[in-house]
This record gives sequence, C-alpha cells and structure tokens, in this order.
Amino acid sequence: MSTRLIEHGNRRSAPAVPERVRAAAEILATTPGAPDYAAIAAKVGYRDAHMLRRALALPQSIRYLREHKRQVLEAINAFNPEALRKVRDESANGMAVVQAVRALEGLDDADDAMHRAPRQAAGITIVIETPGAGARVLNPAPVLEHEPDQHAWPSVD
Repeated sequence: MSTRLIEHGNRRSAPAVPERVRAAAEILATTPGAPDYAAIAAKVGYRDAHMLRRALALPQSIRYLREHKRQVLEAINAFNPEALRKVRDESANGMAVVQAVRALEGLDDADDAMHRAPRQAAGITIVIETPGAGARVLNPAPVLEHEPDQHAWPSVD
C-alpha cells in the first residue's frame, strides 16, 4: 500500500493560484481596452509576456480569472438599482423614465427566476413503442414544387 495517500490524505484539491497571477488578474479586470501583457508581466514580476500568458493559461488560473471577473461584475452591478432609481426620479426624459421603471421591475423578476429556474435536461428523446401497434408517422411538411419560368429580365438567364 502506498504511504503517500496516507501522508497527504485523499484530497484532490485544485492547485493554488500564484500571487503574481492573482495580481495580474486584478490588473486585467480593472484595465479597459486590450491588455498590454508585457507591461502587466513587468509590473507583477514575470520575466516576459510569454511567461505570464503561460501562467494565465493554466486551468486553476483560468478558473480564478473567471471567478474574479464575476465578482467584479457583481460589485459593479450592485449599484444598478440605485442608478435606475435616480434616472426614474430625476430624469426629464420620459422614455428614459419608462425604461428605468421597466428595468427595475425586470430586476426583481430576474432575481426570482434565477433562484428557482429548473436546470434544462440533456437533449434526449425517449421513444416508447408498444408491441403490435403500427408505426405512427406525423404529417410531413408540405413540399413546394416550382417550375422555373423565364426571368422577368431576359438578360438574366
């Protein structure tokens, strides 16, 4: 029996994300536009942009980047209801007020739907056949038959 399993336990945790990759993820999430990987690599302590890109391509780094992006977006979106309330209460533009009201009403509905939405099942079709019963064919789609006439423009033939 292997003693390594006993020493380390039977855990299969994901490898830790290096601190430099975390710092690069923070910079990537807060910098608008196309990222300058060479500047980010120099800022977080990588030798060159290639090494930073390799570190960012690891599965644990990709998972961390996605989680960090989701957290940043949630923090930004947390203030959306207040911004919509300001538009609704203070805007002189009637269309903006109507859209703000619709969006505020939709936020509540979207929140409820998100928490109670059932997961979609896999795309499996179950066919139940009974012995002795004939095959049932649904009405086929109508077929359009068309004989091409001469074109309205004689030059297009």
